[in-house]
Amino acid sequence: MFKKLTLVAMSVAALAAFAIPAVAQGAEITDSLGEPAQNITAFSTNTVTTSGGSSLECATVDLDLTRTGTGTYHGTGYAKGHINEGPTHLKHTCTIEPEGTIATVESVTVKDVHINGGGTGTAEFSFTFKVAGVLMCTSGGKVNLTYTPTSDEASVSGKIKGSENTAFGCPPESEITGDFTITDELGEPVVIH
Repeated sequence: MFKKLTLVAMSVAALAAFAIPAVAQGAEITDSLGEPAQNITAFSTNTVTTSGGSSLECATVDLDLTRTGTGTYHGTGYAKGHINEGPTHLKHTCTIEPEGTIATVESVTVKDVHINGGGTGTAEFSFTFKVAGVLMCTSGGKVNLTYTPTSDEASVSGKIKGSENTAFGCPPESEITGDFTITDELGEPVVIH
């Protein structure tokens, strides 16, 4: 009996020795060498923020992020737009549709991107934009992040709050959606685990 209990205990210990490191490792973004990516760029061509019947649309959104822990990043970014649908991309300039009003994205701050594993995570950020060169608006919050494990693509979606000048026309609440392709500091695709 004692021998059977000892064998069971050893089997459980062996299983734990293999299972615990796998669980403790957690979700991660790895670079082209398979190492945790220290610096990544997230690039989107379809991020849209909608409120009521209007939407803030930019041709591209670029985010430069730095690893702060296992599967966790923060950083800054910018948006580019194009005027009159021409080929010229102007850094920070986007449009509010359907009105066609120019909006200048002054800053984008990514407080936290966290990869939970299993294709889910969160992104917490804020951005400030100026409407028609006069009205300064700030929006932000924590939204859902989804991804296909072992890919280099992630999507964000969720409601964000306005925190500045909502009484003067800035949106008090908006919905943001966007798909991002993520690369490492060498421009190579990453793998999200």
